[in-house]
Amino acid sequence: VSMAGVLVGLAIPLAFSLKASTTLVDLGLWGAATVLVQLLVFRLVDLVLHGLPQRIQDGEMSAAAMLVGAKLATALIIAASVSA
Repeated sequence: VSMAGVLVGLAIPLAFSLKASTTLVDLGLWGAATVLVQLLVFRLVDLVLHGLPQRIQDGEMSAAAMLVGAKLATALIIAASVSA
């Protein structure tokens, strides 16, 4: 579940940056920014839900669902900022 959220969370902003970018360098910069922001969000959620990776490995679906929600919300915000 969390892996699917990560993939969709990265794909949404990259799809918008493909539409908005004019060069490959521009696309690369937006891609790098997207990954960095998503990693920051993961760290913030990990701080709130102490031991997030272990909780997901232990099969705690609520932790995985929270991570997916945070990733998707962040992806939509990034996508909106890229397309503006």
